[in-house]
Amino acid sequence: MTRATRAFYFAIACLTALALLSAHAGTASSANGAPSAQDLMSLDRRLSTLEQRLFQMESNISQLQQRVLYAQRQPATTAPSDPQVERLRLELNLLQARLGEVECGLLKLDERTLPAAARAQQSKPTDPCRSQPNTLVRLSSRQQ
Repeated sequence: MTRATRAFYFAIACLTALALLSAHAGTASSANGAPSAQDLMSLDRRLSTLEQRLFQMESNISQLQQRVLYAQRQPATTAPSDPQVERLRLELNLLQARLGEVECGLLKLDERTLPAAARAQQSKPTDPCRSQPNTLVRLSSRQQ
């Protein structure tokens, strides 16, 4: 049960308790004498105000539930491109490419440091970085 639903049920319980108390107060005051018309009007006005607030809360809760359901059904829409987001995306792609170059260079160095006997026992390497370990490691130039 959501928090809003609990609050709604609590408000209904309070309204019911208030109505029972007012009915009990009405019977007690009728036993002591005629209830004043002003007290009844004031209580009626307060109950009406409370009913209106509860109705407004219920309406707001149902609107929120409808919005949540609508948002869950709709696919995520792409927001207009923010220049900062595009720049970050570009920098991330550049970093990934640079990382690939560094990994390739590391694999070449690893292949170079392998003893000749171990290199002879390995089957032909399928990784292009390991296939030509004696070539130079070339990294792309840094862009600032």
